[in-house]
Amino acid sequence: MTETTKTIFDKYEVRKTRKQKAMFRDYAVETAQNMGYTATVEKGLGAKNIIVGNPETAKVVYTAHYDTC
Repeated sequence: MTETTKTIFDKYEVRKTRKQKAMFRDYAVETAQNMGYTATVEKGLGAKNIIVGNPETAKVVYTAHYDTC
C-alpha cells in the first residue's frame, strides 16, 4: 500500500460533511500536482469533480464515483 493510499484511508475515507469532502478534494488536487499532473476541481450542477490531466487529449479516461451513506 502506498503512503498516499494510507493517508486517504486514515484521514479521508469518511467524507460525509462538506468540510470533509472539501479537505479530500484539496488533498487529491495537491497530491496530483505534486506528482507533476495538472489537477483542478470542476464545479457544476451541485457537483464538484476532481479532474486530473486533460480529458480532451487523453488516450484513456478513468472515472470513479464515491457515494457516502
